[in-house]
Amino acid sequence: MSTDTSESAFETELVDHLTSHGWEEGDPKSYRADLALDPEPLLAFVRETQPEQWEKLEAFHNGDAEELFLKRVRESIDKFGTIHVLRRGIKHGPGKFFLCQFKPAFGANPKVVADYDTNRLTVTRQVHYSPFRPSESFDLVLFLNGVPVATSELKTDLAQSIKHAKSQYRNDRPAKDRSTKQP
Repeated sequence: MSTDTSESAFETELVDHLTSHGWEEGDPKSYRADLALDPEPLLAFVRETQPEQWEKLEAFHNGDAEELFLKRVRESIDKFGTIHVLRRGIKHGPGKFFLCQFKPAFGANPKVVADYDTNRLTVTRQVHYSPFRPSESFDLVLFLNGVPVATSELKTDLAQSIKHAKSQYRNDRPAKDRSTKQP
């Protein structure tokens, strides 16, 4: 435990704790604000757990599979919501793709257990979330296979209160950009 009471030290302590418990630390530069996704872990999960489907998709798109797949994921999340897409997957090209594997109730199917173990949990610091407001960032974002599932604004009692974090979410993190009206 550090005696440093800064927000940065708190952030480091949280990330250190998560990474010591199976999470990976993500690179904020790999986050694509235009898609609101971290493509690398998402594509790695899909390729590893659904190689036959991915090969069909690559043949179907003749070289543009990655970008078109990522755009379909974004469109599906926009249309149906993150939870729906994580639970049910997406239809794209010649097949259906699952973006995560939930923990199996029973370990009888070794493929399902292996796919569950393939999930990539990532914590990424200082994620610049908007292509329209590049200076703004979330302190921490938690990803499941490159899909953001939670964001965090960290505050310490000595600098700012929880009221500041709530105000920041309400006023500085609108669901739609105020100037462009884009989600």
